[in-house]
Amino acid sequence: MLDEMRKRRNSVLVLLAFAAIVIVFIFWGVGPAPQKQQPQSSDEGGGRPYVAMVDGEIITPETYRTAYDRQLDYFRNTYREQFNDEFIERLDLRRRTVDMLINRTLILKKAEEEGVSVSDDELQKAIMNIPAFQKDGVFDKDRYFAVLNRNRIKPADFERDMKQDLVLEKMRNRVIADIDVTDDEIKEVYMRDNRKLVLDYISVDASAFTDGIEVTDDEAKKYLDRHSMAFMEPTKVRAFYARLSYDRLAKEVEVPEEEVKSYYEKNIIEFQEPKEVRASHILIRPDETALDRTKARDEARARAEDILKRLRAGEDFAELAIKYSKDPGSSAKGGDLGFFRMGTMVKPFEDAAFALGKGELSDIVETTFGFHIIKVTDIKDARLRTYNEVKDAIAAKLAREKAESAAAERIEPLAAKFREVESIDELRAAAEAEGIETFMTDLFSKNDGNVELVADNTLREVVFSMAEGETSDVVETPLGVYVVRIVERVEEHLPPYEEVADKVKERLRMEKAREKARTRAAELLQALREGADFDKVASGIVPGPEAGEHDEAGAGEGGEESASAKGLSSGTTEQFTRVQGFIPGLGIFVGDKDAIFELSEESPYYGEVLEHGDRFFIFKFKEMEEADEAGLERWKDELRTRLLLKKRDEAVLSWINDMRSKAEIKINEELL
Repeated sequence: MLDEMRKRRNSVLVLLAFAAIVIVFIFWGVGPAPQKQQPQSSDEGGGRPYVAMVDGEIITPETYRTAYDRQLDYFRNTYREQFNDEFIERLDLRRRTVDMLINRTLILKKAEEEGVSVSDDELQKAIMNIPAFQKDGVFDKDRYFAVLNRNRIKPADFERDMKQDLVLEKMRNRVIADIDVTDDEIKEVYMRDNRKLVLDYISVDASAFTDGIEVTDDEAKKYLDRHSMAFMEPTKVRAFYARLSYDRLAKEVEVPEEEVKSYYEKNIIEFQEPKEVRASHILIRPDETALDRTKARDEARARAEDILKRLRAGEDFAELAIKYSKDPGSSAKGGDLGFFRMGTMVKPFEDAAFALGKGELSDIVETTFGFHIIKVTDIKDARLRTYNEVKDAIAAKLAREKAESAAAERIEPLAAKFREVESIDELRAAAEAEGIETFMTDLFSKNDGNVELVADNTLREVVFSMAEGETSDVVETPLGVYVVRIVERVEEHLPPYEEVADKVKERLRMEKAREKARTRAAELLQALREGADFDKVASGIVPGPEAGEHDEAGAGEGGEESASAKGLSSGTTEQFTRVQGFIPGLGIFVGDKDAIFELSEESPYYGEVLEHGDRFFIFKFKEMEEADEAGLERWKDELRTRLLLKKRDEAVLSWINDMRSKAEIKINEELL
């Protein structure tokens, strides 16, 4: 509950990939491939190689590779250990990248035709407003160049891309300018998206179909030819590097006491501690599944009132919290929430808590979470931390700042030796003499997130942009400065068949099993839609080949076997809504499948088999509970915002698709 109630501050993510403007439909390239599009060789485009050509304008392999690598980096940083070759293939990032670049090209051409441009003053203002380039809230020219340098981006290139992105934003704003949302639309969406649906399901597990599947070398080799990207070995490097961490250097820095005192006096507000209270609470939630929400709310309040009477009669707060509180985060601790400051909880709760004295009980406090009874157990009054309390922390902070300023200069002589001296042993000795750490890695790829040179985005970009034998400039990171030499570089390549044969065969074997499972699920769905009994099918029995006969699902002749032996399982989902999106317990996302939420007793079966992992699902309508209109007012503003964004996105998508349908677009599939 404490985590739920604390307000979160949104961090600003500056995307240097394409400046700071992110337009989803342009970035992801959601427009469909036009019919004019045909695979092309790289001999067109005036003899220049190209990945795509849009009305004669080429998109170069270099532009494509840069955009693709930046998308890889985004997903790698976002999904970490889940990020792998299969993930890349499933996202179809190569196609997404070229579509994004095609859309970008089309919009910029349209802008030029319509005379839409961005002035130098507009560009300057936009850059100055990017937080990454500011110091104390004000644009700092030195920081601007430092940030771009760390990301190995030339200012001219950044400003060109930034200006283009501002043009894209202007074009998008023109498309969406007149789009609005009515109250009737909001109500319709709320009532539709908050219906509570329950489904019965049958699943077919592909793992039950692997027995007896053989894969020959010939089949595996052909599969490898068709799916080579899934088995590519990524580019790997082995590096020798020196690291001077700010923390290590800070230990050598002496900060005069007068500097510490001066900082304390000039930044006195930093050491003001606001009032804090420590509180416990008992939370009573209304029954969210109740059909009558008003009745459920009244019943919850009545339960809270009863508990409050018992507390005022002398019963133990912690014992009642453990027994009755519906806050899983604090109930086991007797309702204790720890200390918190004003501004960290939802307003009705904190207003009540800060109005109480130590040991006092609140009346019933209603918030969006339910009904609370609050007891304040301790109070820390606002105060100013004394100089003696904070002087060590100030000295450490100033030492760190001095270390950050001095680190690059300190490591530069070693960086010069890295560029001049070939011997690793000699470089290691020179670094040790300067008190600088050195390391030699094994071969690693961009996917090895546990490697220090990969974990930091800037270092990773530098390392994988260098050739074998090349030495980097001094690289500044949030933790320290580095100098890196690439000792060995192995480019991305497809290993010989013999090295990946087992992996290829296992993948093809599973694909064959998945196809069997998919086919079986489709057969079962067809039988159900033709009138077969759901419970019998779920048990492994479906109408046989002869009218009036029944065979056990998946079996040939003979008696019935267990459904699980044939990969069948069945069950009933919990209630879920379109807003939730995912089916609880199964993890299948259906928020974008309108037909699921239109099922009824008259039309009970979802028309296609849904795939999730290695399981294939058939869904049947069980029951639907209509949304409670009483909750509309609470979500109205949020729904208005969400629906407006959706309508705007749809308008942009339609606009882009229209341009794509009229353009001559050629894609060089060989270079994707």
